[in-house]
Amino acid sequence: MLEVMDRYANLDLLSGDRLSEGLIKLWLDILADSQSLGLTTVQNPSESDQEVLVHHFFLLDGEEKPCAAPFSWRIRMHLESLWEESEFMPVREDGTGRILQFVSSFTNSRLASHFQKLSEEERLEYGQHFLQDFLLLALKIKSTDELTVFTRAMLGCVSELQTSLGAVTELSPAWIMAAAKHFALRLDTLCHIFLLQPQLAHNVQKQGGKREPPEMVEDILALGMCVEQTKLLTVTSQQECETFVSRMKLLQPCLDRAFGQKYRTLCSPSCLQQLDSIRSLWHGMLVVASFIQHIIFKVNKNDSRLKELALKHGKLHLNLMQESPDVKSVDTLQQLIRILNCFHDECMSRDLRAALARQAVIRDCCNSFFLEVVSRFCLSEGQTPGEGVVELLFSLLVSANGDVYRTRELTPFLECVDNSPVVRSVLPKLLLQYR
Repeated sequence: MLEVMDRYANLDLLSGDRLSEGLIKLWLDILADSQSLGLTTVQNPSESDQEVLVHHFFLLDGEEKPCAAPFSWRIRMHLESLWEESEFMPVREDGTGRILQFVSSFTNSRLASHFQKLSEEERLEYGQHFLQDFLLLALKIKSTDELTVFTRAMLGCVSELQTSLGAVTELSPAWIMAAAKHFALRLDTLCHIFLLQPQLAHNVQKQGGKREPPEMVEDILALGMCVEQTKLLTVTSQQECETFVSRMKLLQPCLDRAFGQKYRTLCSPSCLQQLDSIRSLWHGMLVVASFIQHIIFKVNKNDSRLKELALKHGKLHLNLMQESPDVKSVDTLQQLIRILNCFHDECMSRDLRAALARQAVIRDCCNSFFLEVVSRFCLSEGQTPGEGVVELLFSLLVSANGDVYRTRELTPFLECVDNSPVVRSVLPKLLLQYR
């Protein structure tokens, strides 16, 4: 009994001026209701029936922290149980009916009956305290900055959900749980970002401010900061290139999730606009990573001159993607082709023009990189290339010799000859889809 009363330092709430009189009475009412607390009496318990007591506490900034709302852990357990039950209720196709039924189930439950005795002001007070405990219980938050960020995010989630359902504005435990379930994908993404980069919590906390009406933007802010920090990296050495690619791989799952269609349905129009800008810049950074992997990592490491040239043009690609990351734009694609041609020409010194084998290796690397850019970014499924892009690609694919037109390998290098009938048949068909 004592363990239940003092779980998460629940007894501390009765000391000092931590709670209003109404919430103190709520504390006592819940304690007196053994059914709501889920207490069962065991007569003459045997040794095997006796449980090992576990010390429950919150840890914030490395220090133990007591709960803020009376029996918040028990309220959350009750809400989780009701949410699982609501899964089997008949609801509308959009799933919103489940949320309304869930909130109604909690409101009509025995445990929630104790909240009916509170004034409107006391209910708001409990909601604010419960929100803090809920976040600490559900998300394993480690710092005060993270708690501040997630508190703002959850207030935005609750507000957006209630507005979309036409519900009365109310910060109740049921609405907090419903919002957390509905926006779980975005909250999980924010958790993932802070797990990868804990220091970002402070930056997001500083940048985000109070908004009316409240709206969740914290995940978008964090994603934007991650990509902007990547954009500021340099690629002037092999080590820096490895760091760049490693960071891209680290962030890739997070960004892929955020760019998915399900994620977009949870975002407001303003958030979608920011998300599209982030995606454009991220794809630009992916182009740079692709250049590094296809070319810089594959050049002969013993050839210092070639290695230096690869790094030089890697930097040029990074500069291009920083300024104009949209590879669906014909201007950007033309500039990328110019950089590749420049690298292709410079890889041979004047004294070694006859060393065609080395140039062929570089050309193959560049062709591989260019083909990935075209297939993955210019002609990606569900995306329409910019004006002039298809014409430019056709000009690279088809060469004219008088009245005779011949297809060749898709390459930015005009001297290449195509010996692959597979490439000749597939690429024109793909390009014709956009005509």
